[in-house]
Order: sequence, then C-alpha cells, then structure tokens
Amino acid sequence: MTPARRFLLEYRKLAGVLPALALLRLVGATVLHARQVLGSRTMTAIDRAMSGEYRICYRGKPVELPLAAIDGLLEAVADNPTFGNLREMFANDVYLRAFPWLLEAETVVDLGSNRGLFLVIAKAVLGARLAVGIEPQPYYQPVFKLLCERNAIGLAGVAHLGARIAPASGPGALTMAEVIERFGLDRIDFLKGDIEGDEYPLFSEAGDWLSSVRTLAFELHPWLGDNRVVVDQLVRRGFLCLTTDQFGRPAAVGDAAFVYASTVGPLHSVF
Repeated sequence: MTPARRFLLEYRKLAGVLPALALLRLVGATVLHARQVLGSRTMTAIDRAMSGEYRICYRGKPVELPLAAIDGLLEAVADNPTFGNLREMFANDVYLRAFPWLLEAETVVDLGSNRGLFLVIAKAVLGARLAVGIEPQPYYQPVFKLLCERNAIGLAGVAHLGARIAPASGPGALTMAEVIERFGLDRIDFLKGDIEGDEYPLFSEAGDWLSSVRTLAFELHPWLGDNRVVVDQLVRRGFLCLTTDQFGRPAAVGDAAFVYASTVGPLHSVF
C-alpha cells in the first residue's frame, strides 16, 4: 500500500470515531510533522502530537480515552504514544472488524492485554460480564486502573493479571487451562491475542482449552514463527478462519498479520 493511500485509509477510519475538533487537530499535526512522517514512514510523530483527552464513539458506544494521562504514566518506560493504539484498536478496529455481527460477548479473555484497552472494549462496548486480561509488564497496571475509572468500569467483573500466557505453567506464567479454571469459565465468547510470537508455542500445544473458545482474533508475527501452526490447529478444531494483512485485506496464511476465527458465525473481510 502506498503511503498516500495508507494516509487516506487511516484518516477515513479515524473520521469514524473522532469528534470534529480532534479531526481538525489531526490535520494540523499532519501538516506540522509531515517531513518526519515521510522520513520515518511511520505515524509516530503524529501520534505523539495527538496525545490528549478523548471521548470517542466506537461501535455506537462512548469510550473515554485519557491519552495524555496514560502517556504520562508510561513516560518512564518510553512506550509508544497511545494515540497509535487508538488508531489500531478503535479506528482500524483490528480485533473486531471480521465480526460485524458480534454485538455482545459475555466472557472475554485478552492475552497480551498491554494497557487494557481491549478490556474496556469488552466491558463498555460488548457488555461482558467478565473480562480477563493477561499481561506480564507491571507498569501497565496503573494505566488499566485509570481506564476503568474514566469509563466507570467496576473492578468486580474485570481482571488484569500480571503474568504471561504459556503452554506450560511456571514462574510468572499461566496456561489457558489455569485461566479457565481460576475464573470458572464454561466458555470464552471472545479470545483476543497479541503475545509477540508466543502464539506459536501456545497453539502448537493447544489442548482442550481451545474447545471452550467461540470466536477469536490474534495478531500474528510471521518473522517469529510459522502462521500455519496457529491456523491449522484452528481448522482442525472446526473453526472458520480468515487471515488478513495489517489493513484487513485477505492475505495468504504464511504472510498474514491477523487471524480471525469463529465456530458460531461468519467472517467478513473489510476489503
């Protein structure tokens, strides 16, 4: 995708969630940082300039995103500006875009929860009774608590566990079977994953836990493993699968950036 087409696509999608004044601010940030963006071929400079306080509309529901406060909490660890997460998860809708029919999910598990933004989606947008996040980095815990406060999410129905997900238990690690047992999950309505290559050992050793999952979306990292390990396991378990590039265009399994899978409904490409 050419840079010009990518910008048009990004801005069209941002227009679907941002208020008008924020869109005007985005245009100004783009003009001001155009040289940096073209030189780096990333939107990091714009993302940094767009740090602020936002009330967006996502899938018809209001979501409070205190990006400036989040970026302040993460300043010591030099994390990427959180407006990039807004673009990815809300404007580009990277985890739910293949499921236009998915309007609610009673139980949600988020592997690689990071700041906890998808847990906010689970509670505030999908109406989850229980949303569980697994995240090994402790510095995201204050961010998650802030997001819950700003979105009036009570902590009784949501958890953000300090651990990594793994095929076998160990120090600082949880298995999917342990997560299911700890929270008494009969089923997982939606499983989201972005675990930086750990999806390959997780799925290569997938046990009975996968039979509890109804729908899922995983970010893939083909430079760290073989996507077929994930997709073949899902197909064997009766899932309908769709693999796409980062923009949502259908992609060959080996090159895909995302996989979407379901046992209960159809999948749709955004292109």
